Parts: sequence; structure tokens; C-alpha cells
Amino acid sequence: CNHFFALSAKAPYPFFRRRFILKKMHRAIRAVAAAQARRSFGSSAKRLFPVLYAKTHEWIDINGKNATVGISDFAQKELGDIVHVELPEVGRVLKAGEVFAALESVKATGECYAPVSGKVTEANKALADKPELLNKEPMKSGWICKLTDCSEPKGLMNEAEYARFCAEGGGH
Repeated sequence: CNHFFALSAKAPYPFFRRRFILKKMHRAIRAVAAAQARRSFGSSAKRLFPVLYAKTHEWIDINGKNATVGISDFAQKELGDIVHVELPEVGRVLKAGEVFAALESVKATGECYAPVSGKVTEANKALADKPELLNKEPMKSGWICKLTDCSEPKGLMNEAEYARFCAEGGGH
């Protein structure tokens, strides 16, 4: 007990003042952490998985039972300038591994394979008018479709595994 009084006598603030300052610091730290979480994931998003990649170069961003699907940056670079996109129909039920979209570029044509099973709820209509969005922002505004009632992802890679896969030949 005497030890406590000896420490508090040397402190620049009285005990109650220090406690008040610590509470304010904790509140500020929690507020900053909450703001960073909102910036990173959106205010109500509950992200269960990171962005995952298929060996066929599609990416999927799963958020609960919903997902957004597109092609990877590696795929768009391999295809070159994309000039046409054939989008999936809204309401279509996809099975994992099934072709759901077709891409045409100045170099080649390519097909997109569903990384998981699910029902198409939205197709990116902007790609019909501006297929070059797939080249400019394949991971942002260049998404192809959104799915709901998604199955569990199987055989997909995280970002580091996918980068290694592409560096080793990328399935060519």
C-alpha cells in the first residue's frame, strides 16, 4: 500500500485526473479503429473471406452469401484490349466451373468460369457500352456480375498464392 502512494506522489497528475485522461485516450483509439474499419470494409459489410482467385483467372469477393465476380488484372493483360463482353443473364443459376461470360479482345477470345455456384443478381451493364473498363479497372468498376446464395469457395487461391501461380506460368 505504501508503494502505491510513493508512485502517485511522483506522478505529474493526481490519480483521478490520470484515470480521466486514460478513458479519453481509449475512446479516441476506439473511434479511430472504427473509422478505419468503415473505410476498409464499409459501415455494414461483414467480410468473411478475402478476395479469392481461380486458376482460370477470375476473382471473387465474397460478402456473406453474396459475391462480386470479375477477371484478374493478369487475365486482362494477357487478353489485351477488350472490345466486347457477353454478360450473363440476371436470374441465371450458375454451377462452379460453368462458363458464365465471354470476352473478346483484339488478340483473342476468352471465357469466364464461375468460381462458385450461385444465382446471378446483377450484371455490369456498363461493360456493354465500355468493355475497356475490364482493362482499366478489372478489380473495381470492371466487375462482371454479382451472385447470391453462393456455395462455399473450394480450390480458390488467396492473393499471395495467386501471384505465385501467375509467376510460375499462370496455367498456360
